[in-house]
Amino acid sequence: MDSASLLSKAKQLAKELKIPLHTQTMPTVPDSCASLHGKKILFVDDDPHVISVFLLPLLAATDGNAGFVLHRTETIEELAEKILAQQPEIVLIDEYLATSLHGHDLLKAILTKNSTIRCIGFSSATSPEPLFRAAGAGFALKDVEDPIGSLAAVSEFLH
Repeated sequence: MDSASLLSKAKQLAKELKIPLHTQTMPTVPDSCASLHGKKILFVDDDPHVISVFLLPLLAATDGNAGFVLHRTETIEELAEKILAQQPEIVLIDEYLATSLHGHDLLKAILTKNSTIRCIGFSSATSPEPLFRAAGAGFALKDVEDPIGSLAAVSEFLH
């Protein structure tokens, strides 16, 4: 997908999610993110700012195949169904979600319904890593100051 099409898709997603775009320029995706290309990745977070920071880089890295879920009030079951309805290959899950939900619990609900989806804990805190690993997921540190570097860490799991 060309840059203009990716940017158009980003604008549409930002409008749907009611979040701002921080830039109007698609980032350059390094080779370290190559294994994300073409993958259907769903990004789940409760912070509109975090989604806004990762929206363009993840769309660029996946060639437009990324999706985003902004968690607000859904229960774990509702959120799991919302995720599964989008049929992702990979789900990036924040640990600390709205309404005191935890990503590792969401992960268990997803894998109970579909064990073929790859889930990766994606948190700015390292403390949840053992919880995600114990539940059968990978883990990558999410850094809003370096979204491309964070996505490169996710890419390592897909080799």
